[in-house]
Amino acid sequence: MGTLLAWRRSHAQATFATDHVIRMPHLLDGSAFLEHCSRCAECLKSCETGVITLGSGGFPQLDFERAECTFCSACADACPEDLFLAPSLAPWPYLLSVADTCLASLAVECRSCADACEQRAIQFQPGQIAPP
Repeated sequence: MGTLLAWRRSHAQATFATDHVIRMPHLLDGSAFLEHCSRCAECLKSCETGVITLGSGGFPQLDFERAECTFCSACADACPEDLFLAPSLAPWPYLLSVADTCLASLAVECRSCADACEQRAIQFQPGQIAPP
């Protein structure tokens, strides 16, 4: 049994760098998460919105097509392992960037990204042509 678990973890670690799934906020880095997550699904059961699903290898991940994350920390509280950082830290290591080809940053009136965002997370200042 231990050999099978070691193989699964090493296989999961090898594929983690190439997958682009979004894990829960405030998690340790990817390799530590894969090494210590027991895949008990307690985080999934505790999620108030249902955004956590089981992904490749049974590891939890977020599916923003199903729901949203409210940063309630219920997943961190339910986790029996020590996998989460303090909620006061940045939830993810992702940064927003606007491409050089963005029409609004080229002084062209365009708000298509804001129009396409159902959650209205992208906003423009009224009467100004500026990047989001």
